[in-house]
Amino acid sequence: MCYDRVMESEAARVADALAAISGIECHYLALANPPPDAAGDHCAICEAALEGHPAPSIADRTHRFAAYQSERLGGQYVYVCPFTLLHIAGPVIRGDVLAGVIVSGPAVLAAVDDSVVAAVGSSRAGALMSQDAVAAWVGSLPEVSPSQATSLSVVVGRLAASCCEGACGGAYEGAGTYGTARSDGDPSFIETYLPRLESMEGRKRSSMPYPVDREHELIERVRSGDRAGAERVLAQILAILGEPGPSGLEEFRSRVLELVVLLSRAAIAGGADAEQVFGLEYQSLSRLRTLGSTREISGWLARILRRFTELVFDLRDLRYSAHLSRVLSAIHRDYGQPITLASVAEQAGISAGYLSRIFKQEMKSSFSAYVTRVRLQEARLLLRTTQLPIGEIAYRVGFPDQSYFAQVYKRSFGQSPTEYRLRRSADTTRRGPSHDTDRPF
Repeated sequence: MCYDRVMESEAARVADALAAISGIECHYLALANPPPDAAGDHCAICEAALEGHPAPSIADRTHRFAAYQSERLGGQYVYVCPFTLLHIAGPVIRGDVLAGVIVSGPAVLAAVDDSVVAAVGSSRAGALMSQDAVAAWVGSLPEVSPSQATSLSVVVGRLAASCCEGACGGAYEGAGTYGTARSDGDPSFIETYLPRLESMEGRKRSSMPYPVDREHELIERVRSGDRAGAERVLAQILAILGEPGPSGLEEFRSRVLELVVLLSRAAIAGGADAEQVFGLEYQSLSRLRTLGSTREISGWLARILRRFTELVFDLRDLRYSAHLSRVLSAIHRDYGQPITLASVAEQAGISAGYLSRIFKQEMKSSFSAYVTRVRLQEARLLLRTTQLPIGEIAYRVGFPDQSYFAQVYKRSFGQSPTEYRLRRSADTTRRGPSHDTDRPF
């Protein structure tokens, strides 16, 4: 625990230093288990900034996903949060465990446009602010060019790696820069063991007692993401295997190696990212060879088990945020064009049925209702700030005709677009500019 606090303190200090130099907010976020609950349109860092609160110390689902992606993709990950604001993540690893993530952001990629303001305005905190206040907040964020974002990502990745220097053993020991698989100068080791991994799966040719029924239960618990249950069953298996003599250590190692193969397949069956699971399995081979006692091997296996169950639990759910981030960006960008569930799902690389289900789960709204809400917000902005004809506004925000637009607008706000514009004009004449707090739905 003492080391954990020192590592977190160092990571937080590095994040503060990077923020001071770059002018972009930077924070260290721990990866608690389970993660804090959050809606699909949530970004804890941006929400806290909008509300005037300190940034969180624990990563929400959006930034947890970024942490795993940064670990998998080479030590850094550039992404946009659900508000379409730029962030950069770098993984901080403790032993075999991804302990936290350094996140630089929010920033605006290139120039600010209306889609960014609309995305922030649709957030939980942004919904309580006037359009002008949201625009002012977005305008206060630093702007970053694509080349600057790329350069900053390298810095974030290097600084994150420095925070786990000397502590990146375990499954990552023997890895090259940012986890590139290596075999300690012995490539034949990997070449020899890969066929062995495949040939061993499901085989039990040993005099060592082995609880097959417990193994089946362990696989099911990993598949369901039940970390506590999986750890309990693993402890029972290791207790049954017992403490072999010196001559039995290699056989014990072989049984553990086989378990890693089976557990990795269970994690993939449970919804974990196959590429990341295979990467973890591959990196584990060199480390397992170096362990010289059953106690070390058992402890190492427990950490590997934790990683597999985390991948099932986190990535299966966190994909919602990743998909929704792309979907919300598409809606706020293309609201003036015909938008269908099927077309947006295809852009996001998922099925229409899956998108419909997760949209309702995360956004608490149907897809079509959310698109209508975005269009109405944009129409309301144009009614306040321009003298465009009502029919032109309807066309610009994606409604097929003025009559239908007027019907939907009145049903949502209790007044027609013309009545709203006249009232706003009269209010502004009498009192000066006022905040618009009426929002659809």
